[in-house]
Amino acid sequence: MRLSKLIGAFLLLGRPPAVFAADTGLLAVTSTGAAGGGQTYSLSLQTLLLLTSLSGAERKARVQAALEIVSLSDRAQHKPGELSGGQQQRVAIARALVSDPTILGCDEPTGDLDRTTAEEILGLLQMLNRGQGKTIIMVTHDPKAADHATRLLNMDKGKLVNGAART
Repeated sequence: MRLSKLIGAFLLLGRPPAVFAADTGLLAVTSTGAAGGGQTYSLSLQTLLLLTSLSGAERKARVQAALEIVSLSDRAQHKPGELSGGQQQRVAIARALVSDPTILGCDEPTGDLDRTTAEEILGLLQMLNRGQGKTIIMVTHDPKAADHATRLLNMDKGKLVNGAART
């Protein structure tokens, strides 16, 4: 089946993303970083690790570390309605970081944010790339967000049309 015939789903290297994520450590960051139900973000992030062999203390430590990286450790006990859009996007990044993936896939990570907050998120992604060696794959229509990339690939009508390393 061709990708264009799928609606609301995609394959990554011929496999569903969840399977690919389990095999390779890829996790996605989207513009929806909401916690489930009335959960606090700390509890929501810990829930992501329940299927691992980590102890409760290790799960809490990973959540705390992820929230510190995104500068939200002081907001761990807050619920979704108590955070700004930029803070919710940082929680989405923390969700991805909590399992320590090597690749972060970011789909329009600045799409719903004001320019100042968008620059903060892009700076955070750059820090993760340069400081922690994370590979960031970002899809964006925002030329200012694309300016932060070290390599830029362009697509037209679903086909790769060019790509070049940037200095």
